Amino acid sequence: LLRRPALDRAGGLAAIAHRLADDHAIARELARLGLRGRMTSATVDQIVGERALDQVIRRQVRWSACRRTEEPLLFIAEPLVGGLAAMIAAGLAAPLIGLASILAVLATALIWITVEIALARSLGWPTGLALAPAILCREALSPMIWLGALTTPGAPWRVKP
Repeated sequence: LLRRPALDRAGGLAAIAHRLADDHAIARELARLGLRGRMTSATVDQIVGERALDQVIRRQVRWSACRRTEEPLLFIAEPLVGGLAAMIAAGLAAPLIGLASILAVLATALIWITVEIALARSLGWPTGLALAPAILCREALSPMIWLGALTTPGAPWRVKP
């Protein structure tokens, strides 16, 4: 939410009409004016319903494409900061300190999952038994999603199943 005069000072809706991520674009335009956005602790439930795996992947490619267009430097760095990158780095570095690569990869995966579950719990999000395997699946699919966003022009919002 924002005040109309602030939006008008930022160039109005015309200033963001060509952008993929309107919320990010508005925040950027307001910051350009020296205004600060604030995050609320209140959340809005977004019910997306059941989805097939390909629909979930397309949705994630779309959001990744938004990040690609709005924050290109951060997008380029994404493959280097995820859980999969941490596990690969641990596996490669382990022999340098006399550890077995597989143990380093497993320990890193366990730490990654534990931290994510602790964060989810601290935010009051659901943390059932399926969360740990879901985190691992997300990390395994991340490179494919990133490559999809890198090679997809725009960000298609209406993709028919």
